[in-house]
Amino acid sequence: KKKATLEEAELEKSEESMKNLSHSSAELEHFEVLMSQEFEEQFIAYNRPITRPFTPTRPFT
Repeated sequence: KKKATLEEAELEKSEESMKNLSHSSAELEHFEVLMSQEFEEQFIAYNRPITRPFTPTRPFT
């Protein structure tokens, strides 16, 4: 009987770690999406002066 509860505890532990893993990977995906969007915006902003007359813009931070 003790072995069963130990196995249950191990199972719960692994389920919990799987949840944490999927949560962190979802956060990472969200972060990657944000980064790529930001990169695209900066890329477009950076290349804008090439396609139209240059107007001074405040530099990126």
